[in-house]
Amino acid sequence: MVALRQSPSLPLALLLAMALVAAPMMMQLAAAHSPVELTEANFDELTSEGDWIISFTAPWCGHCKSLAPVWIQAAAQLPSHMAGVAAAAAANAKSQESVAKPAFSCDSELWTTTPSSNKPANAAAGGQMMRLGKVDCTAQAALGERFGIRGYPTIKHFSAGQYVSDFRAARTVDGILEFAERVSLPSIAQVLNGAAITVLANGAEAVFVLVDHNPCEQEDVERVFLHTAKTLQTQVAFAVATRAAFAEYAATLSQADLASKFPGSFLAVLKDGKASVFDADKINLDDQERFELFVSSNRFPAMAELSSATYPTLTTEGKPLTIVLVNGAMKQAGTINEMSGPSKKLLAQARQAALASSEADGSKPYTQFVWMNAKLFNRFVSDSFDVNPDKDLPLILVWNPDTAQFWRAPAGTPTDTKQGILQFVQDVRANRIPPLGGNGLLERGRKIGKAALSVFGNLYNDHPVMFFAVCVLPIMFVAMLVMGGGDDATQQAAAAASIGATPAPTDAAATTAAGKPSKQD
Repeated sequence: MVALRQSPSLPLALLLAMALVAAPMMMQLAAAHSPVELTEANFDELTSEGDWIISFTAPWCGHCKSLAPVWIQAAAQLPSHMAGVAAAAAANAKSQESVAKPAFSCDSELWTTTPSSNKPANAAAGGQMMRLGKVDCTAQAALGERFGIRGYPTIKHFSAGQYVSDFRAARTVDGILEFAERVSLPSIAQVLNGAAITVLANGAEAVFVLVDHNPCEQEDVERVFLHTAKTLQTQVAFAVATRAAFAEYAATLSQADLASKFPGSFLAVLKDGKASVFDADKINLDDQERFELFVSSNRFPAMAELSSATYPTLTTEGKPLTIVLVNGAMKQAGTINEMSGPSKKLLAQARQAALASSEADGSKPYTQFVWMNAKLFNRFVSDSFDVNPDKDLPLILVWNPDTAQFWRAPAGTPTDTKQGILQFVQDVRANRIPPLGGNGLLERGRKIGKAALSVFGNLYNDHPVMFFAVCVLPIMFVAMLVMGGGDDATQQAAAAASIGATPAPTDAAATTAAGKPSKQD
């Protein structure tokens, strides 16, 4: 009996012992694939090597709470994902090495398609893989102040201890991994032939290619182009190419004469299935500020998608957006999210209008055409444009993010054709259509009132008892005080005031006015 009583405890003791032995190993393994907690004490030391994507958060922030599990999942998947990126980059570099020698080699930071300059492969070999970090700005206030954190969560990319750029991608596991992949690759790709340019152009919405450039002789151009590429590499692709390689690519677009337009170096912008060329001197390629402005104005295709990933960039370009609001997604055929026929038709016409507008305005477009899945972002669409996503789609409007004003075509004005859309945009540009919305006091009051009604409506639908306790009971209590309080004189005065008359003084009032105590004293 004694043995029988003790036997159940033996496996339990063994399990406890195994757990005690395994716990440190499991914790170490989890820590290796978890976001690194960064503090004022360890920030500079830990981030001094390799690339880091760091989230600056606050524990009370709702969006930060939503990001937390995503950040943990991304950190767990990041090592294997980046190992695959490094392997693919190494294989690509090795295969290209036998094709041709690098055209340029004065700047070691350019990716010359050789294994020795393969940034992802070298980072993997040196153990400097991408890491995810996190900073609690309530506990590490000095770090938040140091990096100018004004809202939560804010995500930034650092390389070798230096800030590089803000996070510009969807706050999803895939979005974080894609961002990490892009910043891990060299900021400038060196292409050796037309086929390589085609691959690059097919994989990005816009590519800026510096053609026939000699970095040994044009140091200012080299510095500006490289710095801009490092800053914007997560949003647009940059490359250098020989004149022969670009001519080979241009021939596939039936634009073979492009390479002969300029005798010296030039910049080619590849987007919307065509190439546009610009004289390097005329676009101030040796001036950092002006070149970044040029890139910002030309980095999106004629018709871009306005989403959570592109919103921060598209709304800070300093120009109005012509928005096509549709009721579905582009790549959801056969699903419940598939775009309807009318939405597809309007989007096709708007795309033609966007291409025509881009052609007419050149490198300084007045507006950026975008499309948005209004079903997915129904709250934003409803609050910003007073649009009902269930009834008003598809719809086209012009929006100025800086002033929050928007323009809708007057009733009866056709905006379902290319010409109609172009005319609508021209009318907005010429101030022939009055704006709606804005940041005025009345508009702010309307939005606050609408938001309050939405909150109370949701509370009533989801928690009717709480709605009664929070909203109805206080109103009833105040009403009882108002209706039940006050004497006859007060009620007479109120009635008189409502018709613009002056009430006669009561005896008590007259007595008080004469300096004698009233009955109330």
